[in-house]
Amino acid sequence: MLVDEYQDTNHHQYLIARGLALDHENLCVTGDPDQSIYGWRGANLQNILQFEEDFPKAKVVRLEQNYRSTPQILSAADAVITHNKSRKIKKLWTHNPDGPEIRVAECEDNHTEADFIAEQIQQHVGNGGKYSDVAVFYRVNYLSRNIESALMERTIPYQVARGVAFYNRKEIKDVIAYLKVASNPMDKVALLRIINVPSRGIGKTTVERVLAFAESTGQNPLEVITNPQQIPDASRAVRHLQSFAQLMTDLKITAEHGTVQDAIEFIVRNSGLLAMWSGADDEEAMQNVDELISAAAEYDRQHADGSGSLTDWLQQVSLVSDIDSVDPEIGAVTLMTMHAAKGLEFPVVFIAAIEDGILPHERSQDSRTELEEERRLCFVGMTRAMRSLTLTYGKWRDYRGLIQRTSQSQFLAELPSEGVNWLTVGEKDEIGDDYEDNDDEDLDIPASSEDFRRWRPGQLVLSPSFGIGRVLWIRPQSQKTYASIKFAAYGEKTLVLEYAKLEPVNPEEIG
Repeated sequence: MLVDEYQDTNHHQYLIARGLALDHENLCVTGDPDQSIYGWRGANLQNILQFEEDFPKAKVVRLEQNYRSTPQILSAADAVITHNKSRKIKKLWTHNPDGPEIRVAECEDNHTEADFIAEQIQQHVGNGGKYSDVAVFYRVNYLSRNIESALMERTIPYQVARGVAFYNRKEIKDVIAYLKVASNPMDKVALLRIINVPSRGIGKTTVERVLAFAESTGQNPLEVITNPQQIPDASRAVRHLQSFAQLMTDLKITAEHGTVQDAIEFIVRNSGLLAMWSGADDEEAMQNVDELISAAAEYDRQHADGSGSLTDWLQQVSLVSDIDSVDPEIGAVTLMTMHAAKGLEFPVVFIAAIEDGILPHERSQDSRTELEEERRLCFVGMTRAMRSLTLTYGKWRDYRGLIQRTSQSQFLAELPSEGVNWLTVGEKDEIGDDYEDNDDEDLDIPASSEDFRRWRPGQLVLSPSFGIGRVLWIRPQSQKTYASIKFAAYGEKTLVLEYAKLEPVNPEEIG
């Protein structure tokens, strides 16, 4: 009996294999404990770690020769994975010729990071390489948005492997459909998509009656829904239709008097979408929509003079989401999560956003078992590279319209000193985490940030995303004002005050 990928077996699969092999012990398994990355879906690493105990007569053959990667890539990956305790000791080696150094790029922010990756891909193709040589990996799906945008800006063809392009994901299309109807009530396709999503008691028959009545009277469907009493045989659904019409009216008012970010946040909160995702424990959908909010906030900042509009933003999104099919003659860059990359190989690999809270994921911080699985995931990503490996991280990253300070992943600190080239991409201004401001000194805050001139360490503030927090330090730099704020529920975060939408709080107001 043969069992492949034994490190990915769960407890029930282990019991089946052990039960079938009890009498004759005629069992052969293959696997690598360092590539066990599916604990979150039931895989039990102990199955392979305890194999010799379960089958003491088994012969163990260590397959340590690697036929894929350069010595530099193997050395770097091996240096990282040796920090795990739950593993079988092995030393990877190869007869492959030397390759270039591993590159670690510190980027100013997520936009700089995405543009750097796109630029490097362009250079690779300019030097005679092919787009199909290249893969870009990331820990979670929402991180693909900035990378997709940067590739499209440079007309670099790409495909999302084992996944869906950002603007084609269901939750993103649902939110955008609400916005399209608010912007253009004649958009029947968008209306049909969201009139009963999430479920609000408006069935298919009712929708057909709405459309038929609209066509017969020359009204747009939203006008009909606003006065549903006029629809024949729709009395049972009148209340539900009125509720939906009110939601869309409120959304339209929000969009006309607020920002694009305001409109998205309104519909996510009030449509029932957030409750639907939360009830289904769909963390990925919520992460993707948070990234959509970040995209809207970026647009709002670029049009702070009032020149922007929801209609203009929707037109931009339509252009971005209209991805041409891949030309087989020139190939395409492959984008995918690191979990999806297992078992694959590419000559050129980029791994983006290697930051604490992303890789390793924030949920793994308090568990050695989960942290070691995150390290194995990093190892798997690194060893997909055949010739060239570039690891990137940003000093700042957008989250729901806020620009937050980040820190490089601890896995980067585990890389060897030799064979690794550290790069700095973008601005070099540093905001030290241990910076302390003098309460008695007047802050040289830029004129554009005059609202923050009176703020001092100790100031209580209210964030729409994080709640009440206290300013630890504040510092102007590069026409922006940075501050570290400790929030009761989220800990310490470094934010750009111009974008953070913080309001000062009077201590007497909170008791």
